[in-house]
Amino acid sequence: MAIAILNRLPINIVNFKEWLEECEETFYILLPENKKSEFQKEGYTNIVALNNYYNDSEMMISLKKIHKTDSVNLIIAIDEVDIERAAMFREYFGITDGQKLFSATSFRNKFWMKEVIKSSNIPVPAYEKIQTIDQAKKFAKQYSYPVVVKPNNGMGSIGVQKVNSDEELEGIDLNKVELIEQFIEIENMYSVDGLVIDGSIFFESVSRYNQSTINYMSGDNISVIEIVEPKESIHKRLLNFNKKVLSALPKPNNAFSFHTEIFHSKDNELVFCETASRAGGARIVESIYQSYGIHLEENTVKLQAGIWKKSSISIRNEPKILTAVILLPKRMGEVRKIPDEIPFKWVTEYQPRVKKGDILSSIGHSSDTIASLIVTGTTRKELWNNIEYVNNYLTKEIEIVEVNK
Repeated sequence: MAIAILNRLPINIVNFKEWLEECEETFYILLPENKKSEFQKEGYTNIVALNNYYNDSEMMISLKKIHKTDSVNLIIAIDEVDIERAAMFREYFGITDGQKLFSATSFRNKFWMKEVIKSSNIPVPAYEKIQTIDQAKKFAKQYSYPVVVKPNNGMGSIGVQKVNSDEELEGIDLNKVELIEQFIEIENMYSVDGLVIDGSIFFESVSRYNQSTINYMSGDNISVIEIVEPKESIHKRLLNFNKKVLSALPKPNNAFSFHTEIFHSKDNELVFCETASRAGGARIVESIYQSYGIHLEENTVKLQAGIWKKSSISIRNEPKILTAVILLPKRMGEVRKIPDEIPFKWVTEYQPRVKKGDILSSIGHSSDTIASLIVTGTTRKELWNNIEYVNNYLTKEIEIVEVNK
């Protein structure tokens, strides 16, 4: 019997080797060809490298080969891109443990997700599937500009656009977007991330964004995602809202992480944005780990593999320290200068993603960065003082210049 892991994430983000150290079953890791060497260097065996990781047929052929020699009884997928097809593969191989296709589709397909949520009387922005520009214009006339257009199965805000006029709408490629939505004027954007065990929410953490992901895509400002203290009045409201969301959707039959994004509107209403049956990206998992001492992806993998049970996990009700993720957006040009490290002890993680001499294009998704940091503080005031201080430092220490075409 064997476990198959679908993974496109880099070695510095996932540690399946350590997470599955106590597992008695053999595990195979299927990954892109360009990730093979970094996993080999860390001692991974049973690596199946795919020329085109995103090709379902190639993935299916590889899984069939594994299944023929070492029967696959569990498929693990913790990344958004793999959620639906992992469910499809489970059904194909008759694997009963894990998320089924109907559940995966409900957590991935934006239109179907909103249909289910709306039918449960949870506030959702007005939305519609679009096939023509005239149909989109009619929607915009009804709900007023700006509106938002997006792919139906997107992730990381890829393809999400804010549209301000008929003229802008006429420039939209309908081959790349399928949904149009009412734009919500927000006071703040939040996410609730956590862990479901045995069908019930076991742990959850609230994060606040200093700007919406669609605004981050403009590349004008840094993005800050901070842990919200339970003593804030909005915290309980968000947990209750998220509970309604997860109750409305068909859940996997095993443990899973979740990431629910919620608008807090200017008129103090909570409005559903979207949810996912995996932990949040943008280093949110590490931020939660530093604040609460629970690593959502490690827990998900160990619970799904049967290494841990609910009783194996202890959780905190309050964060031991406040943390915030800082994302530095890409901007076009040549990198002339960027620090190798940050000289402040309250910066507990720094991951530069570009180097001197790199030529950068524009932002492609909501986690498309030149670097990310995790900043800590004992109080919210101290946290934000540290955020402002390191931002000023980075403004001086990072230099990206325009390149003449």
